Amino acid sequence: MSAQHDLPCAAFEVHSAASRFTNTTLLRGAQATRERVLAALPQAWLVHFCCHGDAYTDNPLASALHLAANRPLTLASLLDTRLERCRLVMLSACETAVIGTQLIDETISLQSALLQAGAAAAIATAWAVYDTSAALLVARFYAEWRGPDAHPPHRALQLAQQWLRDSTNDEKLEWLERNAPAAELAPLLRDELRQAVREAGAGGRSHAALLHWAGFAYAGA
Repeated sequence: MSAQHDLPCAAFEVHSAASRFTNTTLLRGAQATRERVLAALPQAWLVHFCCHGDAYTDNPLASALHLAANRPLTLASLLDTRLERCRLVMLSACETAVIGTQLIDETISLQSALLQAGAAAAIATAWAVYDTSAALLVARFYAEWRGPDAHPPHRALQLAQQWLRDSTNDEKLEWLERNAPAAELAPLLRDELRQAVREAGAGGRSHAALLHWAGFAYAGA
């Protein structure tokens, strides 16, 4: 599911996920309505959200993913959803692992709500993430999980984070350009990496800071 307003890398990220699977249901842009998303969730083995998100620590039930027409899919609206078929939910949106502060003995977040709904695991974000670095991390995650080596998802996330942190700007650009046609969907990302090579050099590591790679957290089996 992808709400692409002000998310230039959404098409690249969604393609990077969908290309690793068969029998996919893609809800892009105006198609990603709250009603259609809620209807699709119970049948899904993998759910990938690429959209804006907000966490409200004083009212966590209002924490939400923003879908088509900027209509929120709130934590409260997920409480009756069942996801027994779901292996993984990828919440590639800001603040989706941020918990509420009102009940100090409970963990209430979009991530925990989806686990409570029955998903075996959920990947969510601990803070506001950058569109470009998040897209790189997520694309690499799917390559590690569903690629030739087929690592389990918790390990695939760890490897993707290490790659984003440790690989050079030139190595990232080379990897992106090898992954055509996905690279054609991310001109901003390619331009940003080329600029990083020019400014920091081919051996520079412009994504080494924690804010680029450490925000994604895995929870579940």
